[in-house]
Amino acid sequence: MRQSLLILDLVVFFFGSTIYVGTMWAVRLFFYPSWDKMTVEALPEHFTIPVKAATKFFTVVIPLMLITSVVLIVEEWGKAQLWQVIVAFLSLNASAVVIFSLFLRPINQAIETATDQATLTPLLKRWMFFNDLRWLTTTVTWAAMMWFLIGRGHLAQAFQH
Repeated sequence: MRQSLLILDLVVFFFGSTIYVGTMWAVRLFFYPSWDKMTVEALPEHFTIPVKAATKFFTVVIPLMLITSVVLIVEEWGKAQLWQVIVAFLSLNASAVVIFSLFLRPINQAIETATDQATLTPLLKRWMFFNDLRWLTTTVTWAAMMWFLIGRGHLAQAFQH
């Protein structure tokens, strides 16, 4: 039973980190090219609705990820792969708690209330800068957990025939 719960814990964390990093990569690769030209009129449809949906989703997922990462840290304590889980935990905190809560949430609110282009464009550029940081931290989170899984699953050895 304990092993099944630990596997579920790991699945929840990796699921969340995969969606989080995928969202940040999609934002960076597909949405950025047009966002510095976004108009005030386009905000509700192209900014406010997607950002509110993502915020609502990650408000549930991120706390679950934080809890599951703490469980993984406790489980891995004293083992060689502990550092990978700690890196994932710290980079997740940097992304979700520090960058989003301290910097992006206020920028989101300012963007949503922008009434002219002169105000909106610099806000969107600041928004993209902080999301570049989140893109980096979510990539680190995902990569640390992938490295952890590869090591835990002995996947490298599975390909040595």
